[in-house]
Amino acid sequence: MTTPPDLSQLSPDQLRHLAATLMAQVEEKDRALTQSQETLRHTEQVNQKLTFELALLKRHAFGKRSEQLNVLQISLLDEVVDA
Repeated sequence: MTTPPDLSQLSPDQLRHLAATLMAQVEEKDRALTQSQETLRHTEQVNQKLTFELALLKRHAFGKRSEQLNVLQISLLDEVVDA
């Protein structure tokens, strides 16, 4: 980091130039920050969408329908219960 100039030694024109330069830097950083925030929002939206899709796929793969017993399994369960 550079040391700030001694502003009391600068002429009015130099102060104007310095102020304009600093304002341009602030605008540039503000634009970059806004773009980063928009990218972050988009990334969060994609993450939420993928999380939702993953939950649906898990529910489909591991939900109640996949855990239903077939006829053979039911008959074996009945035999165990009867015994």
